[in-house]
Amino acid sequence: MAFFKARVENLEITAHNLVIKPTHFLEPIFTSVSVWGLYTDKPSRKVMNIDMTLLIRSKNEMLPVLMLTGTFIVRGIEDLDRQNTYLKLAQYGFELLGNYVKEHDIKDHSGNPFIIPPFLYSESSFEGVALDE
Repeated sequence: MAFFKARVENLEITAHNLVIKPTHFLEPIFTSVSVWGLYTDKPSRKVMNIDMTLLIRSKNEMLPVLMLTGTFIVRGIEDLDRQNTYLKLAQYGFELLGNYVKEHDIKDHSGNPFIIPPFLYSESSFEGVALDE
């Protein structure tokens, strides 16, 4: 996907190098999100450059895992709280993958659809993610 911008609540998100693709793993995997970012406008903390990889396994286990990878520049009106920003970006990633599933009508060989699992993350899910302080 090409570069694009979106607004999520009080954040402006610019996506770069966004790739969404079905993929297979030798071992079963679970839905997971990995984020890592740096504040790029110190001493203020209104801009972050964040890399995210999101793996979503359908509730329909016959389908491949969907993988989203990308670099995002996130801007806030106020200083960005790292955990809250990661949480909102992960929620946005789930939304992007949901739209991808609808647009590409992803189904298994029997015609059963890819089912995006519920978003079960919270700010505490991102505690301990590497800090750039």
